[in-house]
Amino acid sequence: MRSLFGAIHMRWLFVCLVLLAVNMAWAGKSSTATQVYDIPRLDGITIDGHGEDWGTRGFAVHFLMDNEGCRRLLPDDLSAIARLGWNAQGLLLLLEVRDDRANESDNDQALYAADSIELFLASELGGQDAFQLVCSPGMDPKHPVLRTILVDRRKSAVLQTIPISVQTISSRTPGGYQMEVLLPWSAFQITPSVGREVACQIYVNDKDTGPRKQCHWFPRGDTHANNASMQRLRLADQRSAPVLASATTWLEHLRRIRVEVAATTELIGKAVRVRNGKTVLGTGRLQRAEDGNAAAVVNIPLSAPGKPYDALHVDIDGQTPVQVISPDVDALRATAIRQAEFRFNPFVFTDFAFPAGDFVDAPLMEDLIGRYTVQTKFYNAAHQPVSVANTPGRYGAVVTITGEQGMPIKRYYTLYRQPEPINWNALVMSSGIELPKGLGIAAAVAAEQTALVADYSKWMLAERLARNEDGAVLLAGLAETVPGSGKATGRTDAWGRNDRWWAEQQQQIGALQAYKYVSYLPDGYAADTQKRWPLLLVLHGSGERSMDDTAFATYFNQYKMIGYAKTDYPCVLIAPHCPPGEWWSPYRLNMLLDALQQSYRIDPDRVYLTGLSMGGFGTFSWAMEFPERFAAIAPICGGADPADAARLQQLPIWVFHGTKDPTVPFAYSQKMVDALHALQADVQFRVYPNGSHDVWTETFNDPLLYQWLFAHTRKK
Repeated sequence: MRSLFGAIHMRWLFVCLVLLAVNMAWAGKSSTATQVYDIPRLDGITIDGHGEDWGTRGFAVHFLMDNEGCRRLLPDDLSAIARLGWNAQGLLLLLEVRDDRANESDNDQALYAADSIELFLASELGGQDAFQLVCSPGMDPKHPVLRTILVDRRKSAVLQTIPISVQTISSRTPGGYQMEVLLPWSAFQITPSVGREVACQIYVNDKDTGPRKQCHWFPRGDTHANNASMQRLRLADQRSAPVLASATTWLEHLRRIRVEVAATTELIGKAVRVRNGKTVLGTGRLQRAEDGNAAAVVNIPLSAPGKPYDALHVDIDGQTPVQVISPDVDALRATAIRQAEFRFNPFVFTDFAFPAGDFVDAPLMEDLIGRYTVQTKFYNAAHQPVSVANTPGRYGAVVTITGEQGMPIKRYYTLYRQPEPINWNALVMSSGIELPKGLGIAAAVAAEQTALVADYSKWMLAERLARNEDGAVLLAGLAETVPGSGKATGRTDAWGRNDRWWAEQQQQIGALQAYKYVSYLPDGYAADTQKRWPLLLVLHGSGERSMDDTAFATYFNQYKMIGYAKTDYPCVLIAPHCPPGEWWSPYRLNMLLDALQQSYRIDPDRVYLTGLSMGGFGTFSWAMEFPERFAAIAPICGGADPADAARLQQLPIWVFHGTKDPTVPFAYSQKMVDALHALQADVQFRVYPNGSHDVWTETFNDPLLYQWLFAHTRKK
């Protein structure tokens, strides 16, 4: 069985891959929206939670789409209509929400997790200054009062001194609620006038018994991290035509693009045309959908590699333009190639000859990269190249796949040669397995049928050893463990050994690469060429791995740490970028640190490390592997194996976590802190009562973090 940390590692790798798959479905080009909506001036509007004074005025958005596909949710579940206008004080919004069940968050810091509305406003599309308003409407009997959270994402130091005075009131309606909001121009020091553009996005969240549902206004659903994902609004005297339809794109089986179009009932029967510029790619017709509205599906071919669609449009009846963003097919193709399963037959073998390997879905790979060749170099446990497996034990396979388009793909796999064959048919295994109660098997039956359970376990083991690399990793790690070593930790178990072995192997063959990174230098760095500066390393979470270089370079601008690093707490600030689908490697990070100390004037005794979520795990693992490199660390909502806490015993640590974290259990940090306290280590723990997963925003914006970090120097 895996150690605790090994289980945590694989669980998080699985979660990250799931999140990546979800992001793939919604991936779009990073280009900003080009469609502009005219928002009319509306005088005489009172923010009172009732929309009577709007009448039929305002720019109407009849289609807020759900996050499971291009359709409105069923009317008896969740649907929403928005109206927008403006006046001298701010942007006006009226939202009418139908929701069959009121269920609002018990966590005041995570209102978005249940029934709520999220509004985003930016001074311009893609601009640096924006804020987010989260409103829980107060329709739930457990929470009868409207609650709000305001997230200030303004970067301007001048604007940060100006309070954001929003107005919002909600009221109950038959079958749901409505909310009236004013988002003030004063937050951006805007003097409103006809022709002025701003950017806005609307989310409506609904939590019933299952996962949270969400509908929002396209073009993109990542507005919380990207101000360029909002809609362009232009202040005007007259309004644009109402939004009656919406469309989105999906990549199906990596062989075609599925364009889903949804519209209001009056467009049923209208023709749909999808085009790239003037080239028509596919046609269809809107028909009545399950929710009573109109819907159509149009399949179009993939864009050619390196030649993405640059002007994808959907027209309804040749007149009504529908905004749609083309998927980044090249990025999705690259992700599919990276995640394609490769298998040796088998991973655990007995012969002197090495087994052959190939992709499980070879036809798909040929669709993606053309006809390909597979070349494999093998290395023994001592990292020496070999052509045959002369001795039992660990072997490493370095696989190079070359397709018709060149650009070879590298893969690295662990194999294991067992000393002698096993006759699985004749093998009898004892069963110490206790079946979980949740399976519904009576304890007496399980006790009587241990032989049956043992036989099933035997064949499961045989299959895993043959078809899954994990079996080879486990056996190689166990074979290399010295008897009497005691219980392994996450750093020393079979998977920890495997990570270390491959880091050494890749370094030997020149394949171990340091991470890319972005850097922020303190004021005065260039002026004083003799001074050595503190180094602050920040490890991001899983969601930031898929960002392109431009988006990642601006990601940390939302936190005050960059301003602190430049002036108040001057230091060299480095943010490494972990590639998609990967986990932080302490060995690659250590290689990066070596390179940074050659490239920048860094004080080696004042190197500090922090990280959030996946980066919190990475902070612990890097410091556990190389504790001598750091003066202090600050992991945020992460975790590690408490059995390895002694590795951190001499290192000052400040741990941060929210008690209501729905993503990384609070207990992960608590167990580490308890283990460190038992060792009388220098550890502090900031607990955020009712804090959700995103406690790093408050942590990174708190000057006390930097005061504490920079008060320490490395212990000799």
